[in-house]
Amino acid sequence: MLGIALARPVVFIPAVAVVVLSAALAAYLRPSSAGLTSSLPAEYTGTEIEARPAPEFRLTDARGQQWGPGDFRGRTLVMTFLDPRCRDVCPLIALELQKVVSGLGERAGEAAFLGVNTNPAATRPEDFDFFSASFGLDRLPNWHFVTGPPDDLEQVWRDYGIASVSLSAETLQHTSGVFIVDPAGSLRLYAGAPAALESGPRLSEILLQRLPAYLP
Repeated sequence: MLGIALARPVVFIPAVAVVVLSAALAAYLRPSSAGLTSSLPAEYTGTEIEARPAPEFRLTDARGQQWGPGDFRGRTLVMTFLDPRCRDVCPLIALELQKVVSGLGERAGEAAFLGVNTNPAATRPEDFDFFSASFGLDRLPNWHFVTGPPDDLEQVWRDYGIASVSLSAETLQHTSGVFIVDPAGSLRLYAGAPAALESGPRLSEILLQRLPAYLP
């Protein structure tokens, strides 16, 4: 399940771009390499990953502080990939994450939320502050939105099977979804972003169903 985040609300999506996005994540979640332990049920509830260490990285937030998965040991990490200039699917993901925090109630503090930039052309601190404030992410507990030099971002995308395809100076497509990393630092689940689809469970519903099992 892939969500396509576009910089404009209406755009023609070339078949080759869809293939690139699909292939990147499919390769990452391939059973032989990722330890896939369950097939997709009739109603999508996320893709379990056999526990393995989350690839580490060091990227920087708008305050100049560096963060990576290892900084959240002891909490459950909800990690997603966002374009701070996106105005369609990425804001929907932000809304779904807010619903998750609301649904977790008092347990929300047991989770941390990390957004990784998918747009190497948008790396200014104000890009991240504006996006986080506009779509409520700055109200999430332990929220961090991080970026870095293009080479560093591309390495993180490769490590997590994320594709980011620039179609023009103003149009970007990228793989959308959420990874859950358990308190020990192991990848446990990938949930696509059906919030942008016409049918199926919303991303918040999937996470509220699956996330409590991985909380400390």
